[in-house]
Amino acid sequence: MRLIVSTMKDEGPFILEWIAYYQFLGFDHFIINTNDCSDGTDKIIRRLEELGIASHIYNPGPWPRGPQASAYKRAMAHPRFKEAEWLLVCDADEFLDIRVGDHTLDSLFEVTPKTDVYPFVWRLFGHNGVVAFQDRFIIDQMTMAAPLHQTWPPQARAFKSLVRLNGAYKNISTHRPKGLRAKRASRIRWTDGDGQRTYGFENSGWGFNRTGNGFGTKLARMNHYAVRSIESYLMKRERGDVNTTSFHNKMEESGERYWKLHCWNVVEETSMQAKTDNVRAHFNDLRADPILDELHQAAVDYHMAKIAKITEMAQAQDFIKRYSDFRADNVVTIMDEAIVDPSLALNREHFDPTVFLRATKTARLKELKASHVFGKNPWFANLDALELAPQDLSAIEKEADVKLSDTFSNAMTPSSTARNARQNLISSDRKVFLDEVSGRRRKTWLLIGGTDRDLIEDLLERSEINKLYVIDPWGMKPNELFVDTVKTDPRRKALDLQYFQSIVQHQAEIKSGRLVILRSTPQWILRLFEDACLDVVFVNGARKPRQAKQILASIAKKLKPGGLAVFNSYRQRDEAGLQTLETIHELLGEEPQSWRAMGSDKTHIAIELLHQAKNSFIKIT
Repeated sequence: MRLIVSTMKDEGPFILEWIAYYQFLGFDHFIINTNDCSDGTDKIIRRLEELGIASHIYNPGPWPRGPQASAYKRAMAHPRFKEAEWLLVCDADEFLDIRVGDHTLDSLFEVTPKTDVYPFVWRLFGHNGVVAFQDRFIIDQMTMAAPLHQTWPPQARAFKSLVRLNGAYKNISTHRPKGLRAKRASRIRWTDGDGQRTYGFENSGWGFNRTGNGFGTKLARMNHYAVRSIESYLMKRERGDVNTTSFHNKMEESGERYWKLHCWNVVEETSMQAKTDNVRAHFNDLRADPILDELHQAAVDYHMAKIAKITEMAQAQDFIKRYSDFRADNVVTIMDEAIVDPSLALNREHFDPTVFLRATKTARLKELKASHVFGKNPWFANLDALELAPQDLSAIEKEADVKLSDTFSNAMTPSSTARNARQNLISSDRKVFLDEVSGRRRKTWLLIGGTDRDLIEDLLERSEINKLYVIDPWGMKPNELFVDTVKTDPRRKALDLQYFQSIVQHQAEIKSGRLVILRSTPQWILRLFEDACLDVVFVNGARKPRQAKQILASIAKKLKPGGLAVFNSYRQRDEAGLQTLETIHELLGEEPQSWRAMGSDKTHIAIELLHQAKNSFIKIT
C-alpha cells in the first residue's frame, strides 16, 4: 500500500482536490490528523473514512512537542500504517509533481527501482496575482513560482520525503524519516529528483546545502503552495499553523515575514496542467457522493463568510493593497554567490578573507558539535586545513575569539605569481590556443577543476572574460559527507588548504564579482546554473568515462549555442587521458548535429555546441 500521512486544520475547501491529485498519482490511502477544526475539515475526513479512502485521527491538545509530532506518533500506531510499503508525509498545500512517464508513482519507481528514500526539493509557488478566494483547483490557479535554481531562502532548499517502509527508520516526521537503524545504514539509498544518488542526509537534515547535492527536479519535485490566494493566506494566518502551538493574528509582523519567504511569482510553471484532466476525473468521483459534495460546499461557504469579516479589518486591507502585485522579495541563485562553502551557511556581499576564514571555522566547529548526536563526523573532519580539534568546541560560544592558528595564517599568504620556465611555456601555449578558438565575444567562462591556480590566473588575465566560475571539490568526496574518523588525510588536507589559498589569493576578483568560487562536485552544482548561461567551459584534467559523460551532458545544457567546451587533457597518454579522449570522440560521433570539433593542439581540444544536445549519455540508475 502507498500511504500519505497528513495533519490538517480548516483545509475544507482544498481537501478533495488534494485527495484526488494523490489518488491519480497512485496513493491508496490517507491517514489524516485534525484538531480544533471550524470549517468541517474533520467531517470531510470522517466521510472519506466511511468511504474507505482515508482514516481520521482526532489529535486534540495540549501537545508538548507541537500538534504535528503528536499526530505522527498517533499515525504510526494506526493499523493501516502497518500495511504500507511506501509513505509520504505531506500537507494539504503540497503537491508532488512527478514529471516522467504518465506522471504516476509507477513511472517514478520504474526509472529508480533501487531507491529507499526520495528527498523531493520544494518548489515555492506564489499567489499568481490572485486576491480573492475561489472554489477552483489550486494547481490551475497558481502557475507562478520560484526559479528552479533558487538557493535562498532556506525554504527553497527544503525537501519532503517519499520513504520505503522497510524497517530502516524508526520514526516519521515532517520532512524526513528519523532514527536510522545501524544495521541498515550501509544499505540505505537516497535518490533525488534527478534520479541521482544523494549523500549526507541519511541521519539528519531537512534541507539541502548549496553544493547542489539533492537539488534534482527532472523526475519529480514537491510543489509547495504555501500562500494560495491573498484572502486564503489571510484566513490561514487567522487560524494559526498546525506546525506550532502559536497563532499568528499580527499580520503586519508574522504574516508579512512568512509571505515574503514563501510567495514567489518569478517564473511561469505549467507542468501541473498536464495532470488536470486526470485529477478532475477523480475529483468528480469524490463529489459524486452527495454527503462529500455537501460538506465541501459547506466548507467553501464558511471560508467565504470568514474571509468577508477578515477583510473588513484595516490591517487586512493594507496587506491586500501592498501585496496584490507582489512578485518576489529577493531572488538569490548560485550564480549570485561569491563563495560557496558547504560549512558556511551564508556568504556576505562585501567579502573579507579574514572574516570569511573566521566564520568558516566557527561554522565548522558548530557542525562538528552537532554531528556528535549521530556518532558521525562532518565531511571536513579528516581534511580540515583550519585544524579543528574537539577541544576547540568551547570556542563556539566565543565566536569573536576564534582565531586562526599561526601556521594556517602563514599558509594563507598569496603565492608568488613568478613561474618557472615550464609553466611559462604551458601558459604561452594555452594562450595561443585559446586566442585561436575563443574570440572576444565569449565573456562568461566556467573552469571545472580549480586546483591549478596558475590556470586560474591565466584565465583571469584574459580581458574578454567578464565572469569566471571555478568549480572543484578540493577534497570533498560525494560519498563522504560524513566520515567515521577525524584522522587527518594529508592529501585531502592539502586540497583543503589549496581551496583557502585560492580564495585569499584572488580576493580582489571575488570582491569585484568577476570570480565566483564554488566548492562542490561538478555533477552536483552545475544543476544550479541556469541553462544556456555559459560561453566557454574549460575542463581541467582527465576524467573517468562515466564522470566525463556526466560532465559533458551537464555542459551541453549550460552552454549557449555556439559555446565551447575546452579540454586540456587531449592526447594525455595515461589511462584517464585516453578514456577522456575516447569519450569526447564518442560524443562527436553520436551527436554530429549538436557538436563539432573547433581545433586542437598537442594538449587541448575545443568542441563547439551547435544547438542543444540530446544528452544521450546520461541514464538514470
